[in-house]
Amino acid sequence: MSITDPRYLGTDPLTGAVDWFYSDADGQNFTIRRVEDVEPLVEFNKAVANKDHGRWGDGKVVAQFPLSIWWENQKKGVWADQKACKRWHNDPDNRVFRIRPGRV
Repeated sequence: MSITDPRYLGTDPLTGAVDWFYSDADGQNFTIRRVEDVEPLVEFNKAVANKDHGRWGDGKVVAQFPLSIWWENQKKGVWADQKACKRWHNDPDNRVFRIRPGRV
C-alpha cells in the first residue's frame, strides 16, 4: 500500500491547527492528521508561571493546554478520575502546561 501526497484541508482560525488528508493509492483507507504549534502557549505559560500566585486553593488555575489535549484526556477518562487528573497535572512531561508551581 502506498500513501498519496498529503492534501491540505484547512487551518483552524482559533487554534492555528492545520489539518492534512492522507490516503492510500486506491483510496480505500485514509488518515486526517492535525498539526498544532503549541510553542506560543508554552511561552505564555512560562511567563505566567514566573509571577507570584499567592496561596493555593480551590478554583485556582494550575495549567493551560490546547483543546486537543483536553479532548484526548476526556476520551481516556482522565478528567473524570480525580487521581488520574492529579497524576496528569503532576507529570513532569506535562510541566510546560503548568502555570503554578507545586503539586496538585
